[in-house]
Amino acid sequence: MPVVAYPSVHFPADRRACLRTVSLGVPGLLLSGWAPASLPGRPVGIALPRGAGPVSKALLSGVDLGVHDVTEAARLLGVSLVVARDEAAADAPDAVPLVVTDADGPDGWTASGASRPRIHTCRLAAWRRGAWSVASAAPDASTCDWHEGLHAYGAGALNARFQRRAGFPMDERAWRGWMAVKVAFDVALRAAAGEHEVTVLTFDGHKGRPLRFGEDGHLRQPTYGRPPRAARG
Repeated sequence: MPVVAYPSVHFPADRRACLRTVSLGVPGLLLSGWAPASLPGRPVGIALPRGAGPVSKALLSGVDLGVHDVTEAARLLGVSLVVARDEAAADAPDAVPLVVTDADGPDGWTASGASRPRIHTCRLAAWRRGAWSVASAAPDASTCDWHEGLHAYGAGALNARFQRRAGFPMDERAWRGWMAVKVAFDVALRAAAGEHEVTVLTFDGHKGRPLRFGEDGHLRQPTYGRPPRAARG
């Protein structure tokens, strides 16, 4: 399933809005309790460059759901959101790059635009400046970041929404794609409001507690026992 490239959509900023209010209208939206003091006066952007590593259907489907959700969030917030894909991503200097791949490798953004945070959908092979991964840090064959049997803390609703949209269950690759887009949007929104420190942000990944990035660049989060037959997209 290809990732949908949503065009820039402009809505009048005629009211102050907050993420908590928007979360009531968009299932699974709320990433943090943060609310902007004022709406950004310029568009916020997410860049989806063409990846060099392997990309599964599950991961792309998770990204697609994430783009759908943040587009709706931007609409309700009254914020102009630009999602740039492939070659157009290089022409989006203010956008937060999202490195979509199932396995870590050269992301193409280390040298150019190194000051911008880059959100990765897979574990990082090694720490590097500006790289932040939504995957948990320690590889373990018996655990995973997500699976289709989760129900608490809104996980069941997210799994059901993904199943309806993609046509197959949500596994950890799909969850990472969804989560990465939501994190990138929140990072872009806060950067537009003048806040640039990624490590102070907290995120709601439907895991029952606020999640934040550790010093190793990975998201600190609960993991789960891997089901005997994990969904494969």
